[in-house]
Amino acid sequence: MSRQPITPGTTVIDLLRHGQPEGDSCLLGSTDRALSDTGWQQLRSTTAHNPGWTQIISSPLQRCAAFARELSAQSSLPLTIDPEWRETSFGEWDGVSYDTLHQEHPEQLSAFWSDPNTNTPTGGEPLSAFRGRINQAWEALIDNSAQGHILLVTHSGVIRQVLAHILEIPTDSMVPFTRIHTPYASLCRIEVYTDEQGRHWPRLLSLGSTG
Repeated sequence: MSRQPITPGTTVIDLLRHGQPEGDSCLLGSTDRALSDTGWQQLRSTTAHNPGWTQIISSPLQRCAAFARELSAQSSLPLTIDPEWRETSFGEWDGVSYDTLHQEHPEQLSAFWSDPNTNTPTGGEPLSAFRGRINQAWEALIDNSAQGHILLVTHSGVIRQVLAHILEIPTDSMVPFTRIHTPYASLCRIEVYTDEQGRHWPRLLSLGSTG
């Protein structure tokens, strides 16, 4: 069977970090906290101007999905809730305050930040598994996109990993997660050109913009 011809074109993907959640002074990974009132205001401000989104994709965690559902209903845009875009799990550290972690697990915390690949918190998602999951989700997204403008509502760790992937930043350390700033409700815009051979050429257009 002959291969179907590929039509070259460009897809734009806006990665939107959720707003401030309730009780934000803790390590939130898979802990499913709701948005605070401030978080709702932040997201509504950032998305007040629709630049032409054609669809919305969201993490299933409520600090992302609740707003995505509201925006989908208001804008009549199709919404997909995709569990692959959830934040990583920090296991027994998940939902624990930063102060408590520093007081009760100082050595383990230091080891994690120094070498996260071999110091996964008990019950947590290994960093290599998280990176593989997000990289695969990203490749599937751009393979299946139809030259539209996608809004992806997700998490800081996810956004940083996507950036590390497309910019080819070495991921054997925490560098991408400590040196890329993604404030609450900030937008990161990536443009992906697909050529005649089906190869994808991503480039970062903006980082950390808010309403």
